Formats: sequence, structure tokens, C-alpha cells
Amino acid sequence: MRSVAFGGEKHERLAITAIGYERKASGEYFDDNWLSAEVQINCGSFCGKFSAAFLTGELETFQAQLVSLYEALTGTARFETLKASWRWKRRVLARGISGFRVRHSINRVSATTSSLRSA
Repeated sequence: MRSVAFGGEKHERLAITAIGYERKASGEYFDDNWLSAEVQINCGSFCGKFSAAFLTGELETFQAQLVSLYEALTGTARFETLKASWRWKRRVLARGISGFRVRHSINRVSATTSSLRSA
């Protein structure tokens, strides 16, 4: 299993752990590239985890956006899925040599939309 985490060690943290591929290889891009994952969120007094499925290309696109943020220290990285049921947005605001501020928002898009935000 591979994981990527953002934020602190225990608090104000988002972690995505890839468990493995959902299906055996069939030669079809969309069938072969779905990953089963566990998402864990600790935001303020809220903590929770849920199972999710992401396409490998979605994670690759997000990783490229994060590289751009790291290099420029400004901009936005959005993790958007084909199913669009979860959106995670991380915005880094540059403050020159003195540092930067990171804002997170996680939205579950469904009949009843719910959100978590940290500044």
C-alpha cells in the first residue's frame, strides 16, 4: 500500500492510501486503472475515513499540479474525480520570503452536499 498525506502528523491532515487495483487487468483503460483507496481526514474536531475509488490518471494530474505549487509557491491544485463525488482543493498563497499559507477544502457532492474547510 502507498500513501500520500498533507498537513500535520495527527491534526489538520488528509491522507490517501491506495489499497490496490479494483479489478484484474482486462485491457480496457477505465477498467484497468481504478484504484481502491482509503481517505482519512482530520480537520479541527472532525475526523473520519471512507473508502473511495480513483483513476490512476486523476492522481497523476493532481501530482503534476502539486509539483507546480511546490516550485512556484502559488496557485491551486485540485483533485477532481471522474465521478465528481469528492473534490479536494489545496491553495497555496505565497507571501514572499516570509512564507506561505495553505487552505484546504474537501467537498462531497451528492444530494446533500457537505464540506470541510481549513484556513
